[in-house]
Amino acid sequence: MKKLFFIAVCVLIVFACKNAETPVTEAAKPAEVVAEAIIYPYSTKKPYREWAIGSQKNSVLAMNALKAFETGDVPGTVAYMADSCEFVFDGFDAKLDKKGMEKFFNDERNKYSGVKVVMQDWVTVISKDKSEEWVTLWYKQINTLKNGKVDSMNVVDDLKFTNGKIVVLDEKTQKIPAKK
Repeated sequence: MKKLFFIAVCVLIVFACKNAETPVTEAAKPAEVVAEAIIYPYSTKKPYREWAIGSQKNSVLAMNALKAFETGDVPGTVAYMADSCEFVFDGFDAKLDKKGMEKFFNDERNKYSGVKVVMQDWVTVISKDKSEEWVTLWYKQINTLKNGKVDSMNVVDDLKFTNGKIVVLDEKTQKIPAKK
């Protein structure tokens, strides 16, 4: 009886193993990943440039220019700019040469007795065809006016680089309301 039971168990094991080795059917194969067409609700004048992470060196250059402004070193700020640079601010849009940049930054910096920058984040990107490279900085700027009043704002700077120099400075600001 023990032999008969042992043979029956062996037969069941053999059949169980054979069933587990059945070939994989088409239905059981993993589905191929099909790229879904993405339809954007808006279009641009120029096609999407397939941005990738750019040179971290440009991030350092952008932050060095900002740090020079923070510390009141206007010539140091201008040193990171190309011979001419496009400035795009709320209510101000101009292409300036080095002399114009110095005047602009001096006028701006002379409004304050102190400036403090609290960096929040940054990214550098480059287009797939390598024709454009930008650095974006997100930070809080705390300004102390000459009369002692403290004012702060959130800032987003987009800086376009060409040959290691800033050729566009596009700045967006949001005033931070005083605490109630």
